[in-house]
Amino acid sequence: MQCNIFLFILVNLVHVTYLGKDFTDKRKLLQQVVNGEVKLCTSHIKLQDGKIFWLPVFEIEKETHCLKEEVIAEASLSLEYPLIVKIGKSRYTIGTQEEFLYRRLAIQKSLERVKVGSKYCRSDKGLRSKLKATEKLKKAESNYVNNRLHLIQ
Repeated sequence: MQCNIFLFILVNLVHVTYLGKDFTDKRKLLQQVVNGEVKLCTSHIKLQDGKIFWLPVFEIEKETHCLKEEVIAEASLSLEYPLIVKIGKSRYTIGTQEEFLYRRLAIQKSLERVKVGSKYCRSDKGLRSKLKATEKLKKAESNYVNNRLHLIQ
């Protein structure tokens, strides 16, 4: 059974760290701190909405990666595929045009629907409140494109 609670003594005070339903590497990192494999550095404590958050800083050794200098990978963007990678003479495509364009068109259509629907909204709270939904979706398409390119690269 893995424990979700860690006890630390910082500045002669006992701090209880509860991870909750954590499925990331935090539990593993804290276990390495307890075992002495990873060093705990200067950390911060943040108070927000009546809760106390501990923002720990860890000192981890860098991993060395063996890269072959003769292998060069070139990445380029295109309209047909979100990303094309060329390694030597071989060419790989990441993503499909249909999935990329389908989501962009869906965002554009939803923005059109919201604009038409905002005409029938009550405006007793002012124009800003009336157009709140359109403001949320204005940058949604560019945010989606930037997010997909970030994930792919």
